[in-house]
Amino acid sequence: MKGLAQDVRYAVRQLRKRPGFASVAVITLGLGIGATTAMFSLVDRILFRSVPYPAGDQLVSVGVTAPIIDGEFLFARSYMTWRERQTAFAGFTSSTGVSDCDLSDENPVRVSCGAVESTFLTTFKIQPVLGRNFTRDEDRPLAAKVALLSYGLWQSRFGGDRGVVGRSISLDGQPTRIVGVLPGDFEFPTLAHVSVLVPEALDESIVPRNLMGPVVRVFGRMRSGKSITQTKAELETLFQDFVQSAPPPFRKVLRLQVRTIRDLQVHEARRTAWLLLASAGAVFLIACANVANLVLSQGVGRKKEFAVRAVVGAGRGRLFRQRLTESMVLALAGGLAGCGLAVVIVRLFVVLSPAGIPHVSEASVDGRVLLLAVIVSMISGVVFGTAPALEKPSTEMLVMANTLGARRSALRQLLIVTQVGMAVVLLSGALLLVQSLRNLQTQPLGMNTQNVLVAKLSLGQRKYPDVAKRLAFLEVLERKMKQIPGVSAAALSDSLPPAEPAHTMPLIALEAEGQAPLSASEGIGGVIGWRAVTPEYFSVLGIQLLRGRTFAEQDRSPNSNAMVVNEILGKRLFPGQDPVGKIVRLRADDQHIDFAFTVIGITADTQNQGLGGRAGPEYYVVRKHRDDDIVFRYPESQHVSVVARAAIDSQTWGTELRNAMATLDPTLPVEVSTLGQSVARLADRPRYLAASLLQFAIAGLLLTAVGIYGVVSLLVTQRTQEIGIRVALGATPGSVTRLMVLRTSMWIGVGALGGVLGALLAAHWMGSLLFGIAPTDPKTLTAATFLLLSVALLGAWIPARRAAKVDPVVALRYE
Repeated sequence: MKGLAQDVRYAVRQLRKRPGFASVAVITLGLGIGATTAMFSLVDRILFRSVPYPAGDQLVSVGVTAPIIDGEFLFARSYMTWRERQTAFAGFTSSTGVSDCDLSDENPVRVSCGAVESTFLTTFKIQPVLGRNFTRDEDRPLAAKVALLSYGLWQSRFGGDRGVVGRSISLDGQPTRIVGVLPGDFEFPTLAHVSVLVPEALDESIVPRNLMGPVVRVFGRMRSGKSITQTKAELETLFQDFVQSAPPPFRKVLRLQVRTIRDLQVHEARRTAWLLLASAGAVFLIACANVANLVLSQGVGRKKEFAVRAVVGAGRGRLFRQRLTESMVLALAGGLAGCGLAVVIVRLFVVLSPAGIPHVSEASVDGRVLLLAVIVSMISGVVFGTAPALEKPSTEMLVMANTLGARRSALRQLLIVTQVGMAVVLLSGALLLVQSLRNLQTQPLGMNTQNVLVAKLSLGQRKYPDVAKRLAFLEVLERKMKQIPGVSAAALSDSLPPAEPAHTMPLIALEAEGQAPLSASEGIGGVIGWRAVTPEYFSVLGIQLLRGRTFAEQDRSPNSNAMVVNEILGKRLFPGQDPVGKIVRLRADDQHIDFAFTVIGITADTQNQGLGGRAGPEYYVVRKHRDDDIVFRYPESQHVSVVARAAIDSQTWGTELRNAMATLDPTLPVEVSTLGQSVARLADRPRYLAASLLQFAIAGLLLTAVGIYGVVSLLVTQRTQEIGIRVALGATPGSVTRLMVLRTSMWIGVGALGGVLGALLAAHWMGSLLFGIAPTDPKTLTAATFLLLSVALLGAWIPARRAAKVDPVVALRYE
């Protein structure tokens, strides 16, 4: 221990003697370690930590997948049957999802309500910190309303008052008794933000009445020792019963899915998280390579020092320990700098991160992450310190000039190749993501987003349970919107492109006049979207009319059933024919719907599958002045989007709209923005990823250039006599510069070639993150390689050019 302390003190003295070397090495290491540590903090919850539930590895999401519904699901009737017959789970529970709801006592506010079964908390082994869970009797359709508050809402709305249990609040206009408060670390399994939990109150009478009931999400706790494969096998009989109960066209597309809660939460973000962590790791390795070059450079100048120590009796093991200790001290100093940098990076990423990326807002540099930083620092010290420490001191160095041995030269060349290769991979990946983002942002949407204002509101099912009340509210709202000064046109819709439509259905539900129905081999024929809109919808959004006409006020009369289809759907329903004037019959047995519509117009295709998707088949129906309108047959009918084309700013329009709505319902919150802002938000996640990887690529590029600069500078220093002789014999500065650059450029080229091969190997892994560009795009790879070569050769040229200006007289005196 005494010897180690002595080695540490000696190492610190050596670093103090070489402040330039120490500063550059610490900053370089700090950048690499800081980037790696920060990125580990950001992806820790996504990739490595368990879900925050007791025995969370036993929790799974269960259900059937089908193209018409996102994610696994069951119908309420099927769920109740599975609940009674299943034997695979120790706990089995359901949720009808999370939706907006309004706290309308004082200072009305919109919150999010999660509707869950009374067994939900017990299945997840969650105990309220205050009060109790709601009971099975409270989880019935006509039971008195109860709720559990989230910890955050309890603190912000009720000041952490422990007397809140038993208090009555107004939730969506109905008196609701608070029975408990959820723990602070409560997390809904889908990661949806939940302010209040309420009973889902499924109507169990739907089973004897043979009704499907609402869609539910199902969660189970597997019995101890059970695997997902075993659990799926035990559910196979129930799944086959579900398949046989489905209409024949659906049977081919149904799949049983059982997956862990972690997979449910992060399956879309996992690839992104690994990409960012790998990028940070590449920067770390480039930094280590740089510091290894620095250490090798210093080692050349200290050969005589170690030769003298060997002559006076220092053993090889003692010298190895000393040199490795110096590297470890340097690495730990870089680790401390990296920890400080990691805190800054994490805070910056948390602030800039868009909504929807799981767990990023919770990221922090905690003790677990700091331990990682220490481990990474020690690894880096071993990585760049072992090779110099293993070199055997030679007494010949006492009488020889400094030389760069072949082994060290080969090691330096390997480090250059590694740096350049990783930098090319990083840079090509970043450029691919930047080009993909550009394609997303310039993607044709099929509509004009300029000067279009958007407002979203939700008429709560509890406050507006009566369809007639909803209709009356919307009728008055439609009139008031058009009276706002500066508004030239306004319309209502249940959803807006380019987000996915609120309603979808299988193509098989539409029967086109004069066309043969789909065959059994064609299944459901794909999924189509539809929207219910008021007549001015198309003019507000600037959607191009190709043939026929759009909706007029007379189409809202009771006896009119008009339909507008987009070009894709028109060609699919009536191939080779003009759809205008044709009849399309809509059949949906589960909703008891049977309508015959007349196609009155064909519009251009709009982007209705989110940014990055393809324009899909879609049709529009007009919102009528009656409460038996088709739109009110769907549970999503309480969600309404208001769009207006106006010459006023969104803030002024929002104020006017809220004032107009206050005369209808002063407790109803409304979200106001421009359509351009709504579209831009859809690109937040790819923009975040592209910007993050681009930062790592730039850091790797600069570190590589600095590393090459250092290598060539050392080469110039060691060959000063040779350069002086060449100049004295008549060599031109240009030839000397070329000589120095060429000795390095070969290894830069080898590294670039290796980087291109690495980028091609990694290309398929990035494919799902790109839009409108192939992961092996030759232009992008060429641009990345050319940029890297330019910067790397510049790093070699600067010291080589300086060497060409050496004074031969001075050079010949140099030892």
